[in-house]
Amino acid sequence: MRKGKVNFLWDVGSGVGRVEYPDLVINDGNWHRIEASRIGLNGSVSVHALEGPKTGILPTLRSAKSPETYTVLDVDQNAYLFVGGMLGSVKADAVKTTAFSGCMGEASLDGKPSGLWNYRERDGDCAGCVVSPQPADTEGTIQFDGEGYAAVSRPTRWNPNVSTVMFKFRTFSTDALMMYFATKDMKDFMSAELSDGRVKVSYDLGSGTGSIISDKRYNDGKWKSFTMSRMKKEANIAIVNIDTNEDEQLRMASPGGATGLNLREDERMYFGGVPKTGNYRSEVVLKRFSGCMKDIEVSRTPYNLLSSPDYTGLTKGCSIEVQQHNTFLPLLLSLFTKKPAHRELPQARVHVGSEISLSFSTKSENGIILFGRGGLTSMTQLTQGLTPVHIPRRSRRQTGEVLTHTSHSHSVMRLLKSAVCCPVAFENAEIGQCPDLAPPQTPEEEEEEEEALRPTEAARPPPPASTVRPSQCIVGRESCVITVKADILDVVGMLYVGGLPLNYTSKRIGPVLYSIDACMRNFKMMHLPLDMEKPASSYRVGSCFANPEKGTYFDGTGYAKAVDTYRVGNDVSVGLEFRTAQSSGVLFGISSQKMDGLGIELVNGKLLFHADNGVGRFTAVYEPDPEAGLCDGQWHTVSTHKLKHRLELVVDGKKSDAASLDARSASADTNDPVYVGGYPEGLKQFGLTINTPFKGCMRNVKITKAGKTLEVQMNKVLELKGVQPLTCPAG
Repeated sequence: MRKGKVNFLWDVGSGVGRVEYPDLVINDGNWHRIEASRIGLNGSVSVHALEGPKTGILPTLRSAKSPETYTVLDVDQNAYLFVGGMLGSVKADAVKTTAFSGCMGEASLDGKPSGLWNYRERDGDCAGCVVSPQPADTEGTIQFDGEGYAAVSRPTRWNPNVSTVMFKFRTFSTDALMMYFATKDMKDFMSAELSDGRVKVSYDLGSGTGSIISDKRYNDGKWKSFTMSRMKKEANIAIVNIDTNEDEQLRMASPGGATGLNLREDERMYFGGVPKTGNYRSEVVLKRFSGCMKDIEVSRTPYNLLSSPDYTGLTKGCSIEVQQHNTFLPLLLSLFTKKPAHRELPQARVHVGSEISLSFSTKSENGIILFGRGGLTSMTQLTQGLTPVHIPRRSRRQTGEVLTHTSHSHSVMRLLKSAVCCPVAFENAEIGQCPDLAPPQTPEEEEEEEEALRPTEAARPPPPASTVRPSQCIVGRESCVITVKADILDVVGMLYVGGLPLNYTSKRIGPVLYSIDACMRNFKMMHLPLDMEKPASSYRVGSCFANPEKGTYFDGTGYAKAVDTYRVGNDVSVGLEFRTAQSSGVLFGISSQKMDGLGIELVNGKLLFHADNGVGRFTAVYEPDPEAGLCDGQWHTVSTHKLKHRLELVVDGKKSDAASLDARSASADTNDPVYVGGYPEGLKQFGLTINTPFKGCMRNVKITKAGKTLEVQMNKVLELKGVQPLTCPAG
């Protein structure tokens, strides 16, 4: 901690890397959660306030790189882990602060907890502190190890003709069972599983099995939301990529006349798999799920699987790592003797930009460390013989390190469809032969292909001034070297301006991948202007105003979906600022689809604050003076408070009150999205009387409940339509 801000430092042998988290100051007496990670040269840190006024601020990831070349942190069982300071003569020049005064809890390294009371040495007084709060986003998150399952009881309120199942999941599993409900006689059942990475839903209500499978794959290690709503024979399934908000909608129906899933009260529902002993429907894959789940609900009943009396192979939290590529090589711990020996890995596809890293220990001067032999494909051949890799020496390392990038020291030749490729020449290099994968070509075909591969004189770029080392291709065992001159920037794909897609991964452009908050114009490439008004695609890109100011602009056609689910309950406060020239528009709304809700709206120049606790809507009204209206284009401050059956509305310092006629009904039972500036067409809002979208500017939207404030950051909300965050035209 430096001047109240968290700094993450690391040194893997070639210099110190450092990244500071600038968004929060942690010396304010409140609990914070710090998460730091390092992969190779790249280090990242995030800080999340667990209590206090900044609890609702979502953490961002700050990243930096350490100097090249080393990437491995050399530690062993004799290394010390220091917490809160460093003992004795131990020093690190880059570490500027060596003592910590405060409370610390739940420290972990690589996902394994470090007992702060089970220390080897101590310096100074260490006493107990108040238990640290748990971060809300890990509550209910469960990790399945691929060998377990959880069994839970059927909801008490069960309608056989209606089923609603919701959960979120992330996994790399290709085939696995995620959910299975069945009667003991197996006549009725329902399941959700992964089949080749796709989501497959099946159910039989007693008169035949219906099933459907998604078009997209969802085993990329990122969070997905699964929602299934069945009404008798028909069901709607929605699968949403939470990072990108892309969704896939499926509809299905079971055959025959049966309409009910007749689960009895003593019959179990399984998540993540089923016990090995038992009878199950033959349509269902029995391979157990490996990954994470959270927010599990069946028929509006939430489930915490760790509270089940029957589960195995489950742990709290989620620590699966998202891999950058889809090639997974097993960890090898091998002993190679003086006799001829080798270890062969399963066939793997190594993409350009992939990294292969390994550590080794030997007393031999010569030997093969890694050998890869490329096969043939219709488009590209990667030919890689024994590649000598220079290993810089450094005295403190006892083991060597190899790090190869497939953009170096290999030859990649781009061929037309159906073409094949062999090494140009080689000597003493056993790198395989080129088998005949197709019938021999005729001379005419060979001539046509040669013409297709040969660039014209006009198209051929001038030769480079010198041969650059990264463009060398070393193929062979002794000194056979083929040099390929590289003078073309061979990139294929989209040109992105201002940012990158949320699911875009790249390892060659540095750690900064987030969007720029700014305006651009007169963009040119190769001296040609690009039409920024007509892109192939865009995401959250708006117009620039001549005289902008802070806030979010609503154009009167849409809304912002700020929170996916929120419970109003007994008490809640909402604050915001707005300015508009329109007399009517929705400012804020949250509502169940049955009866409860809460909303703020501008109707014919009056500001209305509504609530419905389930027995009817009641309203606090603010009516401005005629000469000081709310539609004057000036900023106005709104503060609202729901206190059980009472409402308080404060507009520009002037207060209005209201109360429900039924004081016994005090809670608005919502578990629904929060909308700002409007709401989707067809959605019920029991806390509003109009559906006119707001046109104007808004800022400082905050929701406070139980002393915790959620500040709505419009550039990070779940959904935007007709809304431009972070900027408004000046009044």
